[in-house]
Amino acid sequence: MGNKFIVYNNKLWKEHIGFEYTGTHEEFTLQPETYLFVVNGGCGGKSHGESPNVPYGGSTYGILDLDHEQTFYAVVGGNGEDGNLQNTRTAGGYNGGGATDIRINGSELQNRVIVAGGGAGGY
Repeated sequence: MGNKFIVYNNKLWKEHIGFEYTGTHEEFTLQPETYLFVVNGGCGGKSHGESPNVPYGGSTYGILDLDHEQTFYAVVGGNGEDGNLQNTRTAGGYNGGGATDIRINGSELQNRVIVAGGGAGGY
């Protein structure tokens, strides 16, 4: 899955809009209809690049029935960077992935309405 945000509309639940990590929020507007929001947090960094363990981020979803046009903000969390075999850190190595969320009525943190946590850092 990885760090992604997808909105499906109720026309056979086809993908309507999707975002991947960009480092900033994405603004989008939806028309009145029923939508399924699927939110995936970023993966955590592995302890080293050869590690088979991938600390996946959380996933969550919600269904929203809009009766008027509404503006949303999607913030997609990035993946953590992997460490290396010499047991030293790379830039951001061993760190966790970022959370992914949807915001309504503004792009500030307090406007979050659905959140998927990022994966833990590698061990």
